[in-house]
Formats: sequence, structure tokens, C-alpha cells
Amino acid sequence: MDVLRAAMSGFIGTIAMVAVIYVFPLLLRNRPLNIPIFVGSLLSSRPRVAGFLGTCILPFNGSVIACLGRLVWRFGTGAQGLLEGLGFGTLLGMLSIAVMKAMLAVHPKATGTPVSQPLVAFTLWVGHLAYGGCVALVFAAT
Repeated sequence: MDVLRAAMSGFIGTIAMVAVIYVFPLLLRNRPLNIPIFVGSLLSSRPRVAGFLGTCILPFNGSVIACLGRLVWRFGTGAQGLLEGLGFGTLLGMLSIAVMKAMLAVHPKATGTPVSQPLVAFTLWVGHLAYGGCVALVFAAT
């Protein structure tokens, strides 16, 4: 049941992360970052197909990563609270920035990305903070 709780918290955390990543640039009066299209554009150049693929990939990855994070908390650090979740989100955010840089190097015309790469990087970091916090809170509540 621990794995199911972690997977569910990862799924919910991914929804929160995608929402934050989409809305955060709007608050700064910039174009939104459509992360499903950005992720899916590595597999297809057609926006609808890329959006569908990204929408399938993101929740799956979020659930798997939450399960892996749960293993770290269970066998490594012990307790899992909001602070640990935010730390987990911070690490994932930094990793996602590195992955974004690699994706843009391999596929420079990825669709759905705002002009400013620093804004994209900051948005990804904030979104992953939301993911980590949400995973910790949802897991603790279930």
C-alpha cells in the first residue's frame, strides 16, 4: 500500500506541478509554458501528438519518481514532511533545468517554450517545489 500511496501522491503532485508551471509565467505577464507539449515534442513534431504524449509521460514519471523518493525517505532519511518534500522538489527542479538544457540542445525548436530561458528555468524550479511539497503533503494525508 505504501507504493500505491506514493504513486497517487506523485500523480497529484504532477498535476499541481504542471498547473504551477503553466500559471507562473502568466503571473509575470509572459507566455505560459506548456510542459506536456515541451516534453512530448521530443517524440513528435506535431503539436497535438506531442501534447498527448507529454500528458501521458508526465503523470507516469511523477508517480515513479514519487515512489523512488518514498524509498529514499523510508530507508534513508526516515521521516517525510513538508520540509523534506520541498528539498526533494528543489533537487528535482535543478535536475529538470539540466534536462531542459539538454533537450534544447538536442531539439532546439521545442514547441511551447517562452523566449526567456532563465524564466523557464525558474518556472521549472518553482513547479518542482510545488511537486515535492504536494507529494509530501498528500502522502502524509493518505
